[in-house]
Amino acid sequence: MNNPKISILIPTKNGGRYLSYCIDSIIKQDYKNLEIIVSNNYSTDNTKEYLSTITDERVKVIVPERRLSLTENYEFALSHATGDWVMFVGDDDGVQSYFFKLVPYLIQKAEEKNINLICSDRAYFYWSGCETLHPESKVSYWARPDITIEKSMDHIYKILLNYESYTNVPQMYTTSLFSRKFINKIKHLQNNLFYNSQPPDVDAAAIALSTEEKFLYSAIPLGWVGTSSKSYGTLLLQSENNQNIKKYLEEAEKEELASQNTYPWHPFAGHPTHQKAVNIHFWQALLFCSKLQDKKLRRFVKSKLCKYLVFASAYQENKENEYIYENFKHILKINKCSFGFVKFISKFILPIIYKRFRMKDKKLKKKYKKLKTIFYGNFNPKAELTLTDANERIKELGVTNLLVEKMISK
Repeated sequence: MNNPKISILIPTKNGGRYLSYCIDSIIKQDYKNLEIIVSNNYSTDNTKEYLSTITDERVKVIVPERRLSLTENYEFALSHATGDWVMFVGDDDGVQSYFFKLVPYLIQKAEEKNINLICSDRAYFYWSGCETLHPESKVSYWARPDITIEKSMDHIYKILLNYESYTNVPQMYTTSLFSRKFINKIKHLQNNLFYNSQPPDVDAAAIALSTEEKFLYSAIPLGWVGTSSKSYGTLLLQSENNQNIKKYLEEAEKEELASQNTYPWHPFAGHPTHQKAVNIHFWQALLFCSKLQDKKLRRFVKSKLCKYLVFASAYQENKENEYIYENFKHILKINKCSFGFVKFISKFILPIIYKRFRMKDKKLKKKYKKLKTIFYGNFNPKAELTLTDANERIKELGVTNLLVEKMISK
Protein backbone atom coordinates (compact mmCIF):
# COMPACT_ATOMS: atom_id res chain seq x y z
CA MET A 1 0.00 0.00 0.00
CA ASN A 2 1.93 3.04 -1.28
CA ASN A 3 -0.65 5.66 -0.29
CA PRO A 4 -2.53 4.35 2.77
CA LYS A 5 -5.24 6.48 4.32
CA ILE A 6 -4.07 7.56 7.75
CA SER A 7 -6.34 8.73 10.57
CA ILE A 8 -4.83 10.93 13.27
CA LEU A 9 -7.16 11.40 16.22
CA ILE A 10 -6.75 14.22 18.75
CA PRO A 11 -8.97 14.01 21.85
CA THR A 12 -8.78 17.34 23.63
CA LYS A 13 -10.13 19.14 26.65
CA ASN A 14 -8.83 22.61 27.51
CA GLY A 15 -5.69 22.03 25.46
CA GLY A 16 -5.87 25.36 23.64
CA ARG A 17 -2.44 26.48 24.78
CA TYR A 18 -0.77 23.55 22.97
CA LEU A 19 -3.29 22.37 20.38
CA SER A 20 -2.25 24.73 17.59
CA TYR A 21 1.34 23.45 17.71
CA CYS A 22 0.09 19.86 17.63
CA ILE A 23 -2.15 20.38 14.61
CA ASP A 24 0.41 22.55 12.80
CA SER A 25 2.99 19.76 13.05
CA ILE A 26 0.57 17.62 11.02
CA ILE A 27 -1.06 19.96 8.50
CA LYS A 28 2.24 21.62 7.52
CA GLN A 29 3.02 18.35 5.76
CA ASP A 30 1.39 17.82 2.38
CA TYR A 31 0.24 14.20 2.69
CA LYS A 32 -3.22 14.11 1.08
CA ASN A 33 -4.72 10.75 2.05
CA LEU A 34 -5.19 11.87 5.63
CA GLU A 35 -7.96 12.69 8.08
CA ILE A 36 -7.37 14.58 11.32
CA ILE A 37 -10.25 14.17 13.76
CA VAL A 38 -10.32 16.50 16.77
CA SER A 39 -12.77 15.54 19.51
CA ASN A 40 -13.43 18.63 21.64
CA ASN A 41 -14.65 17.37 25.00
CA TYR A 42 -16.47 20.48 26.24
CA SER A 43 -13.40 22.67 26.59
CA THR A 44 -13.86 25.92 28.51
CA ASP A 45 -10.71 27.65 27.24
CA ASN A 46 -10.02 29.00 23.73
CA THR A 47 -10.04 25.55 22.08
CA LYS A 48 -13.36 26.03 20.27
CA GLU A 49 -12.34 29.44 18.95
CA TYR A 50 -9.01 28.15 17.66
CA LEU A 51 -10.59 25.14 15.94
CA SER A 52 -13.05 27.45 14.13
CA THR A 53 -10.12 29.18 12.40
CA ILE A 54 -8.77 26.00 10.74
CA THR A 55 -9.50 25.86 7.01
CA ASP A 56 -7.57 22.70 6.10
CA GLU A 57 -10.10 20.23 4.65
CA ARG A 58 -8.27 17.29 6.22
CA VAL A 59 -9.31 18.49 9.69
CA LYS A 60 -12.69 17.46 11.11
CA VAL A 61 -13.96 18.63 14.50
CA ILE A 62 -16.43 16.48 16.43
CA VAL A 63 -18.19 17.12 19.76
CA PRO A 64 -19.70 14.38 21.94
CA GLU A 65 -23.28 14.63 23.19
CA ARG A 66 -22.11 14.80 26.79
CA ARG A 67 -18.93 15.34 28.77
CA LEU A 68 -16.72 12.24 28.50
CA SER A 69 -13.95 10.66 30.54
CA LEU A 70 -10.54 10.37 28.88
CA THR A 71 -11.05 6.79 27.70
CA GLU A 72 -14.60 7.52 26.53
CA ASN A 73 -13.30 10.42 24.45
CA TYR A 74 -10.76 8.09 22.85
CA GLU A 75 -13.50 5.58 22.03
CA PHE A 76 -15.71 8.34 20.63
CA ALA A 77 -12.95 9.65 18.36
CA LEU A 78 -12.04 6.14 17.21
CA SER A 79 -15.64 5.49 16.17
CA HIS A 80 -15.30 8.28 13.58
CA ALA A 81 -12.00 7.12 12.06
CA THR A 82 -12.05 5.70 8.53
CA GLY A 83 -8.32 5.31 7.82
CA ASP A 84 -6.43 2.15 6.91
CA TRP A 85 -4.08 2.89 9.83
CA VAL A 86 -4.97 4.87 12.95
CA MET A 87 -3.04 6.82 15.59
CA PHE A 88 -4.00 9.06 18.51
CA VAL A 89 -1.99 12.19 19.30
CA GLY A 90 -2.30 14.09 22.58
CA ASP A 91 -3.15 17.78 22.32
CA ASP A 92 0.26 18.65 23.80
CA ASP A 93 2.08 16.20 21.48
CA GLY A 94 3.05 16.43 17.81
CA VAL A 95 4.43 14.45 14.88
CA GLN A 96 7.91 14.62 13.38
CA SER A 97 8.47 16.65 10.21
CA TYR A 98 9.30 13.46 8.28
CA PHE A 99 6.28 11.53 9.62
CA PHE A 100 4.54 11.09 6.26
CA LYS A 101 7.74 10.09 4.53
CA LEU A 102 8.57 7.35 7.04
CA VAL A 103 5.11 5.99 7.98
CA PRO A 104 4.04 4.75 4.51
CA TYR A 105 7.33 2.85 4.31
CA LEU A 106 6.78 1.28 7.74
CA ILE A 107 3.22 0.35 6.79
CA GLN A 108 4.48 -1.33 3.62
CA LYS A 109 7.02 -3.34 5.61
CA ALA A 110 4.41 -4.30 8.22
CA GLU A 111 1.86 -5.43 5.64
CA GLU A 112 4.48 -7.50 3.81
CA LYS A 113 4.96 -9.46 7.03
CA ASN A 114 1.26 -9.49 8.00
CA ILE A 115 1.90 -7.26 11.01
CA ASN A 116 -0.88 -5.02 12.34
CA LEU A 117 1.02 -2.96 14.92
CA ILE A 118 3.71 -0.33 14.40
CA CYS A 119 5.57 1.70 17.00
CA SER A 120 8.75 3.70 17.32
CA ASP A 121 11.14 5.20 19.82
CA ARG A 122 9.80 8.27 21.59
CA ALA A 123 11.09 11.81 21.37
CA TYR A 124 10.17 13.98 24.35
CA PHE A 125 9.24 17.64 24.60
CA TYR A 126 8.65 19.30 27.98
CA TRP A 127 6.47 22.39 27.87
CA SER A 128 7.06 25.34 30.18
CA GLY A 129 5.59 24.60 33.59
CA CYS A 130 7.20 21.16 33.94
CA GLU A 131 10.52 22.36 35.35
CA THR A 132 9.88 20.72 38.72
CA LEU A 133 9.23 17.35 37.11
CA HIS A 134 11.98 17.54 34.47
CA PRO A 135 14.58 20.07 35.62
CA GLU A 136 17.33 18.48 33.53
CA SER A 137 15.87 18.77 30.03
CA LYS A 138 13.56 20.56 27.62
CA VAL A 139 13.93 18.25 24.62
CA SER A 140 15.19 14.69 24.25
CA TYR A 141 15.56 13.02 20.85
CA TRP A 142 17.44 9.87 19.78
CA ALA A 143 17.25 8.24 16.35
CA ARG A 144 19.03 5.49 14.43
CA PRO A 145 18.09 3.80 11.10
CA ASP A 146 16.89 0.47 12.41
CA ILE A 147 13.71 -1.61 12.12
CA THR A 148 13.08 -4.75 14.15
CA ILE A 149 10.31 -7.29 14.51
CA GLU A 150 9.53 -7.65 18.23
CA LYS A 151 7.86 -10.55 20.04
CA SER A 152 4.91 -9.40 22.11
CA MET A 153 5.32 -11.91 24.94
CA ASP A 154 8.89 -10.79 25.64
CA HIS A 155 7.61 -7.30 26.34
CA ILE A 156 4.63 -8.42 28.41
CA TYR A 157 6.97 -10.05 30.93
CA LYS A 158 9.35 -7.07 31.01
CA ILE A 159 6.53 -4.58 31.58
CA LEU A 160 4.91 -6.67 34.32
CA LEU A 161 8.29 -6.88 36.04
CA ASN A 162 8.71 -3.09 35.75
CA TYR A 163 11.94 -3.61 33.79
CA GLU A 164 10.65 -1.59 30.87
CA SER A 165 7.76 0.79 30.34
CA TYR A 166 4.60 0.11 28.36
CA THR A 167 5.63 3.18 26.34
CA ASN A 168 8.09 0.94 24.46
CA VAL A 169 5.29 -1.07 22.84
CA PRO A 170 2.37 -0.24 20.50
CA GLN A 171 -0.36 1.86 22.14
CA MET A 172 -1.93 3.55 19.08
CA TYR A 173 -0.63 6.78 20.61
CA THR A 174 1.70 9.46 19.12
CA THR A 175 4.46 7.03 18.11
CA SER A 176 2.29 4.02 17.29
CA LEU A 177 -0.26 3.05 14.63
CA PHE A 178 -2.78 0.19 14.54
CA SER A 179 -4.20 -1.25 11.34
CA ARG A 180 -7.91 -1.00 10.53
CA LYS A 181 -7.98 -4.78 10.27
CA PHE A 182 -6.78 -5.14 13.87
CA ILE A 183 -9.12 -2.47 15.25
CA ASN A 184 -12.12 -4.09 13.58
CA LYS A 185 -11.12 -7.50 14.95
CA ILE A 186 -11.00 -6.23 18.53
CA LYS A 187 -14.26 -4.31 18.22
CA HIS A 188 -15.93 -7.40 16.80
CA LEU A 189 -14.87 -9.37 19.88
CA GLN A 190 -15.89 -6.63 22.33
CA ASN A 191 -19.42 -5.55 21.34
CA ASN A 192 -18.16 -2.86 18.95
CA LEU A 193 -15.93 -1.25 21.59
CA PHE A 194 -12.14 -1.14 21.51
CA TYR A 195 -11.22 -0.03 25.02
CA ASN A 196 -11.80 -1.83 28.32
CA SER A 197 -10.19 0.36 30.97
CA GLN A 198 -8.23 3.51 31.65
CA PRO A 199 -5.83 5.11 30.96
CA PRO A 200 -6.42 4.37 27.25
CA ASP A 201 -2.78 4.14 26.14
CA VAL A 202 -2.02 1.45 28.74
CA ASP A 203 -5.22 -0.36 27.82
CA ALA A 204 -4.37 -0.32 24.10
CA ALA A 205 -0.88 -1.66 24.85
CA ALA A 206 -2.33 -4.59 26.82
CA ILE A 207 -4.88 -5.38 24.10
CA ALA A 208 -2.23 -5.23 21.38
CA LEU A 209 0.31 -7.48 23.10
CA SER A 210 -2.38 -9.92 24.24
CA THR A 211 -3.67 -10.57 20.74
CA GLU A 212 -0.79 -10.04 18.29
CA GLU A 213 2.34 -12.19 18.40
CA LYS A 214 4.64 -9.51 17.00
CA PHE A 215 4.95 -5.86 16.07
CA LEU A 216 7.21 -3.68 13.92
CA TYR A 217 9.52 -1.29 15.76
CA SER A 218 11.32 1.74 14.31
CA ALA A 219 14.27 3.32 16.11
CA ILE A 220 13.49 6.62 14.37
CA PRO A 221 10.81 8.46 16.42
CA LEU A 222 7.51 9.16 14.68
CA GLY A 223 6.31 11.81 17.09
CA TRP A 224 6.94 14.13 20.00
CA VAL A 225 5.46 13.00 23.30
CA GLY A 226 4.69 16.24 25.06
CA THR A 227 4.60 16.72 28.80
CA SER A 228 2.69 19.72 30.09
CA SER A 229 0.99 20.86 33.26
CA LYS A 230 -2.22 19.25 31.99
CA SER A 231 -0.69 15.87 31.09
CA TYR A 232 -2.18 12.82 32.79
CA GLY A 233 -0.37 12.23 36.06
CA THR A 234 1.96 15.24 35.86
CA LEU A 235 0.58 16.79 39.03
CA LEU A 236 0.90 13.47 40.80
CA LEU A 237 4.54 13.10 39.82
CA GLN A 238 5.41 16.71 40.56
CA SER A 239 4.12 16.72 44.09
CA GLU A 240 6.10 15.38 47.01
CA ASN A 241 3.43 16.43 49.46
CA ASN A 242 1.06 13.67 50.58
CA GLN A 243 -1.87 16.05 51.01
CA ASN A 244 -1.39 17.48 47.52
CA ILE A 245 -1.36 13.99 46.03
CA LYS A 246 -4.45 13.02 48.01
CA LYS A 247 -6.22 16.15 46.81
CA TYR A 248 -5.23 15.46 43.22
CA LEU A 249 -6.52 11.89 43.38
CA GLU A 250 -9.80 13.00 44.91
CA GLU A 251 -10.26 15.58 42.14
CA ALA A 252 -9.50 12.91 39.51
CA GLU A 253 -12.23 10.70 40.95
CA LYS A 254 -14.70 13.62 40.99
CA GLU A 255 -13.87 14.21 37.32
CA GLU A 256 -14.84 10.62 36.53
CA LEU A 257 -18.16 10.98 38.34
CA ALA A 258 -18.92 14.27 36.60
CA SER A 259 -18.33 12.68 33.19
CA GLN A 260 -20.44 9.59 34.03
CA ASN A 261 -17.38 7.45 33.35
CA THR A 262 -18.36 3.93 32.24
CA TYR A 263 -14.89 2.38 32.46
CA PRO A 264 -14.38 0.59 35.79
CA TRP A 265 -11.18 -0.12 37.66
CA HIS A 266 -10.31 -3.65 38.67
CA PRO A 267 -10.63 -4.42 42.41
CA PHE A 268 -7.45 -6.54 42.34
CA ALA A 269 -5.38 -3.64 40.98
CA GLY A 270 -7.08 -0.66 42.60
CA HIS A 271 -7.77 2.73 41.10
CA PRO A 272 -5.08 3.59 38.48
CA THR A 273 -4.30 6.97 40.05
CA HIS A 274 -3.64 5.32 43.42
CA GLN A 275 -0.61 3.43 42.09
CA LYS A 276 2.53 5.19 40.93
CA ALA A 277 4.10 2.05 39.45
CA VAL A 278 2.79 1.74 35.89
CA ASN A 279 3.32 -2.02 35.77
CA ILE A 280 0.23 -2.31 38.02
CA HIS A 281 -1.71 -0.20 35.49
CA PHE A 282 -0.59 -2.58 32.75
CA TRP A 283 -1.51 -5.66 34.82
CA GLN A 284 -4.97 -4.20 35.38
CA ALA A 285 -5.41 -3.70 31.64
CA LEU A 286 -4.37 -7.34 31.06
CA LEU A 287 -6.99 -8.47 33.58
CA PHE A 288 -9.68 -6.54 31.73
CA CYS A 289 -8.79 -7.96 28.31
CA SER A 290 -8.44 -11.59 29.49
CA LYS A 291 -11.10 -12.82 27.06
CA LEU A 292 -8.83 -11.75 24.19
CA GLN A 293 -5.89 -13.81 25.48
CA ASP A 294 -4.97 -17.42 24.86
CA LYS A 295 -5.40 -19.85 27.74
CA LYS A 296 -1.73 -19.82 28.78
CA LEU A 297 -1.46 -16.04 29.08
CA ARG A 298 -4.86 -15.69 30.74
CA ARG A 299 -3.93 -18.26 33.39
CA PHE A 300 -0.58 -16.57 34.10
CA VAL A 301 -2.05 -13.04 34.41
CA LYS A 302 -4.50 -14.25 37.07
CA SER A 303 -2.00 -16.45 38.90
CA LYS A 304 -0.51 -15.90 42.35
CA LEU A 305 2.96 -15.99 40.77
CA CYS A 306 2.11 -13.08 38.50
CA LYS A 307 0.66 -11.09 41.39
CA TYR A 308 3.78 -11.49 43.51
CA LEU A 309 6.09 -10.55 40.64
CA VAL A 310 4.01 -7.47 39.78
CA PHE A 311 3.73 -6.27 43.37
CA ALA A 312 7.40 -6.95 44.13
CA SER A 313 8.37 -4.97 41.02
CA ALA A 314 6.13 -2.08 42.10
CA TYR A 315 7.21 -2.07 45.73
CA GLN A 316 10.24 0.25 45.48
CA GLU A 317 8.38 2.86 43.44
CA ASN A 318 5.15 2.84 45.42
CA LYS A 319 6.81 3.14 48.82
CA GLU A 320 8.17 6.58 47.94
CA ASN A 321 4.93 8.28 48.94
CA GLU A 322 3.02 7.58 52.13
CA TYR A 323 -0.47 7.98 50.66
CA ILE A 324 0.23 5.73 47.65
CA TYR A 325 2.11 3.28 49.88
CA GLU A 326 -0.94 2.80 52.12
CA ASN A 327 -3.12 2.11 49.07
CA PHE A 328 -0.51 -0.34 47.80
CA LYS A 329 -0.58 -2.31 51.06
CA HIS A 330 -4.38 -2.36 50.88
CA ILE A 331 -4.19 -3.93 47.41
CA LEU A 332 -1.85 -6.62 48.77
CA LYS A 333 -4.46 -7.53 51.37
CA ILE A 334 -7.22 -7.75 48.74
CA ASN A 335 -5.05 -10.14 46.71
CA LYS A 336 -4.06 -12.10 49.84
CA CYS A 337 -0.37 -11.53 49.16
CA SER A 338 2.17 -11.51 51.98
CA PHE A 339 3.80 -8.10 52.39
CA GLY A 340 6.96 -9.75 53.73
CA PHE A 341 7.21 -12.09 50.75
CA VAL A 342 6.72 -9.16 48.36
CA LYS A 343 9.70 -7.39 49.97
CA PHE A 344 11.75 -10.60 49.83
CA ILE A 345 11.15 -11.04 46.10
CA SER A 346 11.92 -7.37 45.50
CA LYS A 347 15.24 -7.59 47.33
CA PHE A 348 16.55 -11.03 46.34
CA ILE A 349 14.72 -12.45 43.29
CA LEU A 350 14.18 -9.48 41.01
CA PRO A 351 17.87 -8.49 40.84
CA ILE A 352 18.63 -11.94 39.40
CA ILE A 353 15.89 -11.59 36.77
CA TYR A 354 16.98 -8.05 35.88
CA LYS A 355 20.57 -9.20 35.47
CA ARG A 356 19.48 -11.69 32.80
CA PHE A 357 17.59 -8.94 30.98
CA ARG A 358 20.64 -6.65 31.10
CA MET A 359 22.86 -9.33 29.59
CA LYS A 360 20.54 -9.52 26.56
CA ASP A 361 20.47 -5.73 26.34
CA LYS A 362 24.28 -5.58 26.12
CA LYS A 363 24.20 -7.69 22.97
CA LEU A 364 21.76 -5.25 21.38
CA LYS A 365 23.92 -2.26 22.33
CA LYS A 366 26.83 -3.75 20.40
CA LYS A 367 24.62 -3.85 17.31
CA TYR A 368 23.48 -0.24 17.84
CA LYS A 369 27.06 1.04 17.99
CA LYS A 370 27.45 0.12 14.32
CA LEU A 371 24.51 2.32 13.30
CA LYS A 372 24.59 6.07 12.77
CA THR A 373 22.81 7.75 15.67
CA ILE A 374 21.55 11.32 15.89
CA PHE A 375 20.94 12.85 19.29
CA TYR A 376 19.43 16.21 20.12
CA GLY A 377 18.91 17.45 23.63
CA ASN A 378 18.25 20.88 25.06
CA PHE A 379 19.30 20.89 28.69
CA ASN A 380 18.02 24.32 29.59
CA PRO A 381 14.56 23.83 31.13
CA LYS A 382 14.02 27.61 31.08
CA ALA A 383 14.56 27.84 27.32
CA GLU A 384 11.65 29.44 25.47
CA LEU A 385 11.05 26.63 22.97
CA THR A 386 7.91 25.43 21.24
CA LEU A 387 7.18 22.17 19.48
CA THR A 388 7.65 24.02 16.18
CA ASP A 389 11.15 25.05 17.26
CA ALA A 390 12.01 21.46 18.15
CA ASN A 391 10.85 20.21 14.73
CA GLU A 392 12.94 22.88 12.99
CA ARG A 393 16.00 21.77 14.94
CA ILE A 394 15.49 18.15 13.82
CA LYS A 395 15.32 19.38 10.21
CA GLU A 396 18.60 21.26 10.69
CA LEU A 397 20.25 18.09 11.97
CA GLY A 398 19.37 16.39 8.68
CA VAL A 399 17.47 13.46 10.16
CA THR A 400 15.35 13.07 7.02
CA ASN A 401 18.34 12.82 4.69
CA LEU A 402 20.82 11.06 6.97
CA LEU A 403 18.51 8.49 8.58
CA VAL A 404 15.01 8.29 7.06
CA GLU A 405 16.14 8.29 3.42
CA LYS A 406 18.92 5.85 4.27
CA MET A 407 16.54 3.41 5.92
CA ILE A 408 13.96 3.64 3.14
CA SER A 409 16.59 3.04 0.46
CA LYS A 410 17.83 -0.21 2.04
